[in-house]
Amino acid sequence: MRVWLVVMLLFSTAANAQNMCTVFSGSVPPCMVGTWIGQSDMAERLDSVLAALPEDVRARAREGSGGSLFIRIESDGWFVTSTLSAGADVTFFSDTGASEEMEISLRTTGGTGYFTAGVGDALAFCSDTGGFGIATMNGEPIPVVPDATPMPDVPMRQTCAGDAMQMFVDLPPPMGTVTYDLARVPEADIPPELREMLPER
Repeated sequence: MRVWLVVMLLFSTAANAQNMCTVFSGSVPPCMVGTWIGQSDMAERLDSVLAALPEDVRARAREGSGGSLFIRIESDGWFVTSTLSAGADVTFFSDTGASEEMEISLRTTGGTGYFTAGVGDALAFCSDTGGFGIATMNGEPIPVVPDATPMPDVPMRQTCAGDAMQMFVDLPPPMGTVTYDLARVPEADIPPELREMLPER
């Protein structure tokens, strides 16, 4: 039961943000259009969630959890993004003082989706393809069945100026808002391995 508590925390962190699209058009501010690479504060946010686990569980986010992101955004709101990973090193304590250590991780596939415009700097996003989570414990797959209940678009906000952008993604509780700091990549400088993952529209 304690293992599943940690697994579900990780799953809600990454996979639940990948709700499926019901609307396949949108718009974004012109500044957002382009290709971006950046980092997030997901590891710090995840640590704050893991700190609230029961006293017989100690967990800490693995370095690099949700740390890097590649995303390409087009003017009609369509985007393609890289994979997203979150993980934790976990120690379980028994009543006798014995302990068991393990590594639990979740990786979501990259995919495509749409941003939809709101009022002011408000946006939302949804996934059209990809975004499925694969959980492992000590490197071995764990079957995870997500809640099939349709989710509304994930709310977010953005600030963009020149070649810098911040995205504030409001994930479901207990995770809360994750901040991404992104830098624009000129088209001529997109690495070949990233260009290869761009699907044709």
